Amino acid sequence: MSVVREELGPSLPQLIEPRWRALSRGRRIAAVVVVVGAVLVLAAAYLVATSGSLKTEVVRGDGVAFNLVHRRDFNPVKPHAGELLRLEGTLPGASGAHEVFAVKPLTVPPYTGDISSAYPLLATRRFAELKAADPQVSYRGEGRARLNESTIGYELVYQTRRDGKLLYGKLFFIAPTPAAGQPQSRAGLELSLLAERSGQTPTATSVGADVLLNNPLRSLRFGTKRP
Repeated sequence: MSVVREELGPSLPQLIEPRWRALSRGRRIAAVVVVVGAVLVLAAAYLVATSGSLKTEVVRGDGVAFNLVHRRDFNPVKPHAGELLRLEGTLPGASGAHEVFAVKPLTVPPYTGDISSAYPLLATRRFAELKAADPQVSYRGEGRARLNESTIGYELVYQTRRDGKLLYGKLFFIAPTPAAGQPQSRAGLELSLLAERSGQTPTATSVGADVLLNNPLRSLRFGTKRP
């Protein structure tokens, strides 16, 4: 007995069954092949877009050790001046948007109280530097940011234009949590994320959510051991 109420008409299987039975054996096989092929293509595309064959990188610099995980197609390239690590790549798919993830050593300005009190001043200084180097840079916000369950820092959000393309950027300021009874170190890391506008990064605040930037950003840990 059908579980579909009579006033709603026949169910989808009831509609399809007569047409399926009317097909010859050859056409049934062909239809199954087409459906299975489509599923495999979609599955392959999903794996390419979401997995990317992750690998681990461990980098030490200026006494601050860190490690992270990134996709194989997000390529390590020669770091720019002052950088400890630089990754560059293009988003899989039609957009081909270029993205960059870079890590620099950071010295937090002197502060009193919690280290978070120093981050707003640091963000103001860094934005002024960005603006001086590129007059097209526009401020898009800042505030406390949680990278993962063990790392909380501060982010500065901005945008600019290069070669006619709209670029969104974020700077994250983070420092390792000291061991119990130890003072907070002023040595930390500055993470720089830059992405061309795309379907996966439609706004400045969405930088870091796509398949390339999300892995290194969310997986970064201080020290050399993965959790």
